[in-house]
Amino acid sequence: MSDFSDQFDILPCIVCSKVLEPAFPSEVDSHGPYAATMFTSRGNYGSTLFDPVTINLFLQINVCDDCLRSAGERNHVFVGTQHRTVTPSIFGFWDENYEENQ
Repeated sequence: MSDFSDQFDILPCIVCSKVLEPAFPSEVDSHGPYAATMFTSRGNYGSTLFDPVTINLFLQINVCDDCLRSAGERNHVFVGTQHRTVTPSIFGFWDENYEENQ
């Protein structure tokens, strides 16, 4: 694994490879994208590619707003609420108007 922490560029959209701009260009260490969402995953039990069970690693990807909207319209994105108790999470299909409809 390479250490790129001193030379971060904004990662492109993982779906369409669109070049993304920083949300806060004046911040030196900011690699958060504008007009996109950054996702972080610490792995998945079913993955045959990335599931580091003993190392504190994570993957980070960006999905541009256009691709996220398109995926939501096809019901390819779940949105859920996470509870801090033993109550199971509640899932539904996400679309760009989800918050307005709650």
